[in-house]
Amino acid sequence: VKVSADRGNWTVQLSKARFTCEPNQVVKLNVVVVHNKLIDWSEIYGKVKSLVNSHNATYRLPDTPYKVVKTENDQDRHWGAVEQNFGNSKNLPANIFVIDMTKPRAATDPSYSVVKK
Repeated sequence: VKVSADRGNWTVQLSKARFTCEPNQVVKLNVVVVHNKLIDWSEIYGKVKSLVNSHNATYRLPDTPYKVVKTENDQDRHWGAVEQNFGNSKNLPANIFVIDMTKPRAATDPSYSVVKK
């Protein structure tokens, strides 16, 4: 589903999405970790993965993320790193799940309009 880059209510468009997964089959998510260059993301990711995978849901976080993006908290470098890694959505696998470990600027981060394409 193509989602508009404007800041409108993109959740309404999810009703048109076709989620192609088999019932009763585990879906392995392709996790992208975005983190500040000063923190050790691996320990935090391990805790999140253990917590999520312990709930017997039909999705799982893998032992190692699909991609790890190192960035900084300032807006320009954060946006640049996100856009560089998500700008060409044709090269991304299905079931992307982003864990952003940088300090948010607001309740919703405007840089993720790139991810919603």
